[in-house]
Amino acid sequence: MRPFTVVRERGNHFTAGKASRIDLSKLDLVMMRQDPRSTWPTSPRPSAAAYSARTLVLNDPDAVRNAPEKLFVTHFPEFMPPTLITSDKEAVLEFRGRYKDIIVKPLFGNGGAGVFHITAGDENLGSLLETFTQLYRSR
Repeated sequence: MRPFTVVRERGNHFTAGKASRIDLSKLDLVMMRQDPRSTWPTSPRPSAAAYSARTLVLNDPDAVRNAPEKLFVTHFPEFMPPTLITSDKEAVLEFRGRYKDIIVKPLFGNGGAGVFHITAGDENLGSLLETFTQLYRSR
């Protein structure tokens, strides 16, 4: 865990302290999130036994695991651009035909890794989809 302080300052919203390990049963409150460096769905998560009866867990670890941000946001379509989540090459090609400029990214990537801007004339989409299919076949 890391202690952090939240501030209301543009461009400087928080300060994170040094990472450390702590006995979760000693805490009053735990807020879980996916570790973006881990491979979903096997991200380590504490079992219920790690918490004491007095520890409030704000978000169930199973729910966190089952709601990756790229899927969860689809519950709020009014706040997002046209989006397609699929591994179907033909559906991606149709989407690109409709919107021309698209962003392609792996569903379980993080930190901007594997994110590509594909323009209407870009000839790399087929190779990119092939690569993604091979890399993420086991998930």
